[in-house]
Amino acid sequence: MGAIVLPLIAGFLLSYHRVKAIQRLPYSTVTDVSLLFLLFVMGARIGGDAEVVKQAAQIGQVATVLALVCVAASILVVFVLERTVLSKYSDSSVSGMADLPTDDSSDGVVSDSGVTAPESQPDSREGSAHNSLTVRLLGAVAAGIVIGLLLVHPIHLDILSRITTWILGLLLFGVGLELGESGKIMSDLKVLGLQVLLLPAGIAAGSILAAVLLVHLLDLMPHNEAAALASGFGWYSLSAVIITEIHSSALGAMAFLTNVIRELIAIVITPAIADRVGKLSSVAPGGATTMDVTLAVVGRAAGRKYIPVAFISGLALTALVPVLVRLFLALG
Repeated sequence: MGAIVLPLIAGFLLSYHRVKAIQRLPYSTVTDVSLLFLLFVMGARIGGDAEVVKQAAQIGQVATVLALVCVAASILVVFVLERTVLSKYSDSSVSGMADLPTDDSSDGVVSDSGVTAPESQPDSREGSAHNSLTVRLLGAVAAGIVIGLLLVHPIHLDILSRITTWILGLLLFGVGLELGESGKIMSDLKVLGLQVLLLPAGIAAGSILAAVLLVHLLDLMPHNEAAALASGFGWYSLSAVIITEIHSSALGAMAFLTNVIRELIAIVITPAIADRVGKLSSVAPGGATTMDVTLAVVGRAAGRKYIPVAFISGLALTALVPVLVRLFLALG
């Protein structure tokens, strides 16, 4: 936990108290490069793990379907929340945190030619940027998997794991710099108050209910096992370990793949969700991983305003993982 929180806090405090100095630094570039390198290394770890590759061939289809259903249901629930009880946070008028520049004297966006356009008019450049981000993120993961399959030996996995930790720390330090540079973001979070917890609650409920409904309709496995798999929320390491310890190595392998695939899906689709569904809804796919790996993806796709919300959501879901996984397995 300290490896996650401390770099984020350090970057925030440094940028918050030294705004002008930080603005002269290419911190956005550092964040982008760190994110791409992190995803590349993660892909290499997946491709270089012979056991994971073997498991993927055996149970990958069921794990993929489970991950897709959990992600889709999470997005649906958060979309409903975003349009109802959490609509005030999605309103770009909150504390002037609009993504588009506006002129206080008008109701629209002022172009370089002085012509005022409606704020609701979509910016094609934003969609293009999100598509470009998706391609880069997916390309980094795919390249890592290929390198892992061809060049990485199992003895190198521990080294890659350590590298991942350091890169993640650098990435979160960069995210912290961006947060501190935008001083109003944390105060904007107060608009939601305790309602911010509805976000992780909705993601958790959508994931679990969708998984249970899927296995009920297709008769794939017991309901409690499906609920336990869905309760990983993308945190594949801990959920797989707990399920292997309590239940079996076979279900543990399923948990690992299901949640790895969920994280990969989140990396790929988050920019598109932010662009076409809703900024707040883009927090949903990542689940627990919005506390670390996909935090920067949400920030890039939805905007800095949503980084604190994503972090809190990921933190809450991370805390729920060991509790819910054990609870559902105990029901069997």
